[in-house]
Amino acid sequence: MKYVYKKHTAWFAQYAVRVWNMEDNFQNPEITAEKGSGALEHFLREAGLPTTLSEENADEGRLSFDNSPSRRDYTGHVWRVRH
Repeated sequence: MKYVYKKHTAWFAQYAVRVWNMEDNFQNPEITAEKGSGALEHFLREAGLPTTLSEENADEGRLSFDNSPSRRDYTGHVWRVRH
């Protein structure tokens, strides 16, 4: 999330406000989006879940790109880890 929030700052700022009850910084929504990203990362770490591909032992050779319409994320792409 912290690598893509700058492309969709308003959406991620809204997410931070609605999900994590962050105070919205109307002058600089990027700050709000960044705080929401940090809150999600903290939550995942507390739950014992990986927050990076390297923590999941997913090296570049195991990544594949699937462009089928039914499997796209909000950016229009899907990345899968091959087992």
